[in-house]
Amino acid sequence: MAVSRETLYTCLDVGLRLLSPIMPFVSEELFQRLPRRSAQAPLSICVTPYPEATEFCWRSEEADGQMEFVMTIVRTIRSLRADYNLTKTKADCYLQCLDQNTATMVQLYCPQIQTLSSSGAVVALTTQPVPEGCAVAIASDKCTVNLVLKGLIDAEKEIAKLSTKRGELQKQIEKLQERMGKSDYREKVPQKVQEGDAEKLKQSQTELQKVHEAIENFKKML
Repeated sequence: MAVSRETLYTCLDVGLRLLSPIMPFVSEELFQRLPRRSAQAPLSICVTPYPEATEFCWRSEEADGQMEFVMTIVRTIRSLRADYNLTKTKADCYLQCLDQNTATMVQLYCPQIQTLSSSGAVVALTTQPVPEGCAVAIASDKCTVNLVLKGLIDAEKEIAKLSTKRGELQKQIEKLQERMGKSDYREKVPQKVQEGDAEKLKQSQTELQKVHEAIENFKKML
């Protein structure tokens, strides 16, 4: 509790000093309500030194890297949940890590991953087997996300829906490829439109690949 109070006090103190040149009266009023840490502390924010970057070396490259890694995992789980329409169901998640160091780090952030991704249990694994009936997505070269779907969805119904989606995507891709394959396409079509078509084709092909993978995963649950 004492550490939390000190952290809060420091944030308020520095924040008010940063704000002082812009809002001098408000910052002074709030500054006067802060208790003094020592008898030698300035009596007014007007004579308090402006914060310097060298005064507060708070940045941690290690912590930044860990949080970026964690958020990559969270985004991957969210993407999987959206792909399988798990808007209200909290599925368990198994994170297959490349090595023990990665697993240990991920384990520290499992509560945060669980909350931010709206998951059930979140478990970090290394060599342990992953349960059957999982949707799989690669978060990074060091972590693969396995989201448990077995028992949560109707596999046959999902396969039917995805098969329809696959047909629609195949038609879109064929139509784009036919258009882009015309002999006068590059000469007559503006460059921006060509770039847009190429991006649409790439997105459709990526989505089609995901649909194929999802269908195969559902077939394993039958």
